[in-house]
Amino acid sequence: MKNTIIKKSIYLLFAALGIGLFTACNEDIHDFAKKTGSDAAHAVYIADSVFNYRISHSANAEVTGADTILIKFPVHSTNAVGNDVTVRLAIDNKLVDVYNVQHGTGYKYITNCSVSHSTLTIPKGQTQSADSVAIAYTGKLSALLDRNGYLLPVKITSYGGADVKIDYEERVAYLKINVSQQNGVYFNDMESSGEITNNPLLGIFDNDFNDIKFKLSSLYEIIGETKIVLSVNNSLVSDFNSRMGTEYQAVPESDFEPVEVIFPAGAKSVEGTFSYKGNVSTLTDMRGYVVPLEITSITGADIDKVNAQRVFYAIVFNSDLHSEYVASESDLGTKVTDRSKYGIPKLADSSGRDLLAAWSVPPYSTTFPNGYANEIFKNGSAGYMITSMSGRLLDITIDLGEEVQNITGICLSSSTSNNSMKAVDIYYATEAKYAAGLSSFAGKIERGGATQNMYVKISEPVTARYLRFSITPSSAAVRLSQFYIYTGN
Repeated sequence: MKNTIIKKSIYLLFAALGIGLFTACNEDIHDFAKKTGSDAAHAVYIADSVFNYRISHSANAEVTGADTILIKFPVHSTNAVGNDVTVRLAIDNKLVDVYNVQHGTGYKYITNCSVSHSTLTIPKGQTQSADSVAIAYTGKLSALLDRNGYLLPVKITSYGGADVKIDYEERVAYLKINVSQQNGVYFNDMESSGEITNNPLLGIFDNDFNDIKFKLSSLYEIIGETKIVLSVNNSLVSDFNSRMGTEYQAVPESDFEPVEVIFPAGAKSVEGTFSYKGNVSTLTDMRGYVVPLEITSITGADIDKVNAQRVFYAIVFNSDLHSEYVASESDLGTKVTDRSKYGIPKLADSSGRDLLAAWSVPPYSTTFPNGYANEIFKNGSAGYMITSMSGRLLDITIDLGEEVQNITGICLSSSTSNNSMKAVDIYYATEAKYAAGLSSFAGKIERGGATQNMYVKISEPVTARYLRFSITPSSAAVRLSQFYIYTGN
C-alpha cells in the first residue's frame, strides 16, 4: 500500500513537470537574449532564414521580376523527436523595426499577406515537419513601390511536446522584397500654361504664342545630367479631339523647332518654353488649334518618359467676342444694383502715375477725401471722381468682390458732358486669370465725340470678377460718376 502511494506521488510530480514544460513554451518571443535550459534534448528551428524576391518597375508602372510572391518552408528539429512535436508560426511585423536598427536598413511593412498551415507537426522519430507553412502576398505587385524594399518576418511562436526547446538563433525567417524603380520624366500640367486666346474678328492675336511655358518633372532626382528632346506631333490631334469633344485644328509641325531641355544632376523639375515661327494672324479658324508637344527622346541613365503624361497640349482659342455701343441701357440686360462689394484695386493714367495714391494727399484730399474713388458706386449725382487729367488715358480696374456670371453689359457715366469719354477698351478676368496677371479682351468702343453715358453691350455673356477699362477722355479730363454691370439673368 505504501509503495502504491509513493508511485502515485511520482506520477503526479512528473505530470506536473510535463504541464510546466508545455506552458513555458509561450514565452516572450521578442526576448532575443533568452536561452532555454540544457535539459531539453531537441531544439526546433527554421533552416532557411531568408527568402529573397526582386521586382522592378518601369517608368510606366510595368512590373518585371516575380510574378507572384509565395514562400513555403518546414520546421526542423536538431534530433529525431521521441514523440510528435507541434510548432506554431506567425507573422510578427514588430521585428521589422528591430531588423532595420540592427542592419541599418529601411525596409517597410508588408500588408495583404495570408498564412496557411501555421501549425506544423514533426512526427515521432523525424527531424522535419511533415508539411510546410505557406505565406503569400495577396496584393498587387504594382503597389510595392517603395525603393527601400519590404520585409516580412515569420517566427516560431510556441511548441508542444516533451523534451523540446526553441533554437532562438534560428527561430525567424525573413521574406525580403527588394524594389527597383526606373526614373521617369513627365509634363507637370498643374504648372504649365498653354492657353492662348485670339480674336480674328477684332484683329487681336496673342503674342505669347512665341513663349509657351511648360514644366517637366521627374519621379525621382536625376542621377546625372539628362537631355530631353521634345517635338510637335500632329498625329495626336485627332485622338485629343475625340477625348475632349473638340474640333481643334493642327498647326503645321514645320512651324515649330524641336526643343531641348537639360535636367541637371540632382534636379526633379525644369522649366522650358517653345515658340511658334509662323504668322499668328493666319490662325483664323474659329474652331481653334491644338499643338501637341511630345517627349520624343531622353538621353540619361535609367530613365524613360511617363507615357500617360508625355504630351503637353497648347491650345489656341479663337473667339469672336466683341462689344458694341448701344443708345439705351434697356438693351444691356438686368441692372445689378447691389454694389456693396465693389472696389478699385488699380487706378492710373497713361503716364503710369498711381492716381489712387496721388489723389489721397493734399491738396487734392481737401476736395476729394480718402476713399473718393468709391463714389462711383454710390447713388446720386453729388459724388464724382476726377480720374484723368491733361488728356491722358485712364486705366481703371474694378473688383466686383466675387465672380459674376452672365455679364452682358456695362455702363460708365461721367458727371458732365464736358468731362466725358470718346473711347474705351474693355478687358475682363476671372479670379484665377487675374492672379496670374492675365485678362481677356472684350473689345473697343470708339465714339469719336464726347459720350457722357457709355453703354457697352457684350456680344455674349462672360464670367468675371475683375473689369478693366482703358478710357480715352473727350477733353482734358474724365470725371466718372457712376458704374453698373448688367447680366442676362
